Amino acid sequence: MSNEKEEDVVGEEVSKSTRIFGFEIATSTNLIFMPKYQQLLDRFEKNVKMKDAALRKEVQDVRDLRLKMDHASKEIRDIRQQKNDLSIQIRSVKSENSFLKQKLERVENEKRLVNEEKTSLLKSKSQQKKNIARLEHDRQMLEQQNHSLKNQFAKSRDSVEETKRELKNAISQKNIMDERLKSATDDANRRIEKSEAKSSSNEKYLHQMFVQRDSAKALQLLQKRIGAPSGKMDTDKSIFSLPIPCLEEIVQQTHHSVATMKISAAIFTKEEAPASSSQDACGFGEVDGRLCFAVADGVSTSSRQSEWAKALVIASIGSEELRESRFEKAQIQHQEDGERLTALVEPKLAWVWEEKLPLQSDATLLSGHVSPDGSAKLMRRGDTWAAMKKETQDDWQIIFSPSEVNGTVAVNSHSPLEFDETTAVSEISKLMVMTDGVASTDSQFLDGLWCRITGKDSTKLEEFVNQGRQEKTFENDDITILAIDTRGFRHN
Repeated sequence: MSNEKEEDVVGEEVSKSTRIFGFEIATSTNLIFMPKYQQLLDRFEKNVKMKDAALRKEVQDVRDLRLKMDHASKEIRDIRQQKNDLSIQIRSVKSENSFLKQKLERVENEKRLVNEEKTSLLKSKSQQKKNIARLEHDRQMLEQQNHSLKNQFAKSRDSVEETKRELKNAISQKNIMDERLKSATDDANRRIEKSEAKSSSNEKYLHQMFVQRDSAKALQLLQKRIGAPSGKMDTDKSIFSLPIPCLEEIVQQTHHSVATMKISAAIFTKEEAPASSSQDACGFGEVDGRLCFAVADGVSTSSRQSEWAKALVIASIGSEELRESRFEKAQIQHQEDGERLTALVEPKLAWVWEEKLPLQSDATLLSGHVSPDGSAKLMRRGDTWAAMKKETQDDWQIIFSPSEVNGTVAVNSHSPLEFDETTAVSEISKLMVMTDGVASTDSQFLDGLWCRITGKDSTKLEEFVNQGRQEKTFENDDITILAIDTRGFRHN
């Protein structure tokens, strides 16, 4: 065992230490080789050289492989480039193919249209052949007729001379008739000129009459010119009513003294139109020592509402015992006036007027009377309202409140007169009756309204109403107000 171990020892280690001042500062070890180990070392060196040669070959192979890989990568890039080029070419081919398909469709459509046109032309050709055959038949018929006409012409030629003689006589008679017609035409023209001159004179006369319509002398001249009969005195002429027709003022305002009381009235329309076009009406007058009054508001959806409102207020002023008879008379008069006025309507609109004649007219109504001692009776039908103030009161008291809904009842021209509400009040100092155009019952607002109604400056009233329409104290509607001061001139 010991010999085998010695054989395995191929060298001996020799260590040498260096010390300075007792300290070891370096140590070296050397291996002394034996002959057997040298052989091993030679074999190992040979193996190393062989492995080195193998490694060198492997490295060369790796380098060759890398070159091949680089070449393959280049080929792959070339293939990809070729693939991209092919893709572009394919897209171009597809696009061209799509274009060719569209072109093919258009060609097919054109081919179909050509075929249809060809079919149509064939049909037309067939029809033309039939037409040619028909025309040929017609030509033969015309030739026959022409031959017949030639025969008739030959026969008629003999009577031409006779016809010429008759024509000569006719021309002579025509000349005579022309002379007579010229004479008649000249006479008619002279008459027409006289009629036109007379018509122009009449138009000027009527214009002057319209300008002088408030003149009693103008009415006398008109009566003399047209030969109109004289009428009896109408006691209702003591009634004053608004609106007055044919005036241009936007506000019609008036002040009167009736039965020792002062009364002021104002009426105006929506959208600053002349007050004369209002669908409201008011009226007042003295009856048996009392002040009778009425306000009416024509219903816009009915027929001839403004005329009916005016007729209502006039019929409401008078004694209570004759109210029904006056109302019935007003209904009859309203119907008859509609028929008589048809002649004054423009001819192109006359049919509209005639269609509306049978329809009923509607208007709301508030009427009553006030005595000088301040007692009053008020009656209403429909959306009108009234307010009063006593001498000892600071605030206004509402007698009839304005309606909170639209479309209330009204007095119509086909039914008997009925009132919804009737009330009696006393100790009245100030009284205002109004249509529904006044929209505020505030006491301070009513004081301002009273001052402007009873004032003399209508401009202030107009400004007050315009401002009130913006503040919603007035509706954008026709407005009519009567202001009655029972104190009259005693407290003026």
